[in-house]
Amino acid sequence: FERLSKHLGLDQPLYGFNYPGMDGKLEPIYSIPELANTFINDLQTKQPSGPYSLCGMCYGGNVAFEMAHQLTAQGHCVSFLGIIDANFAPKRRRTLRYFLYKGRMFFVERILKKETKPGGRVRMNRRWESLWTDPSNRTLLKVFEANIIARLEHKITPYPGKIMKFSTNWEVARH
Repeated sequence: FERLSKHLGLDQPLYGFNYPGMDGKLEPIYSIPELANTFINDLQTKQPSGPYSLCGMCYGGNVAFEMAHQLTAQGHCVSFLGIIDANFAPKRRRTLRYFLYKGRMFFVERILKKETKPGGRVRMNRRWESLWTDPSNRTLLKVFEANIIARLEHKITPYPGKIMKFSTNWEVARH
């Protein structure tokens, strides 16, 4: 979002939210509706009333979607809802283990920037245990795990407004 903010005018404020638990002091939130409510409260300290323009990337897209639902239900105007590379919970249930594995792969390859090579999954799994021992990684992973659990438990209902869905190419997005 930092790169996006440079393309917005000065009259277009951009607010980002920190997930509870990222500071290592608060516990992560295991519910998308509860997290959306927390972010709405934070947003309304800066902008008490709408219209609101919301956008979220990846898991944040699920949260922005829920924020739009809650704001609309409260009678606020949501003039824009953007979703960037967000995948909603699948209709066919997959196990928590599957999502934790996918999350670990994302974390190692995208966050830590450690590309895996053929056969790298075995090496990555051996490294995974050492990642948990680093306190800063452990905090991030705890929040990431809470987000996965919240996403699996979240029941999606139709949104009455329009949604702009964006998809990126990770190779392009990195540069």
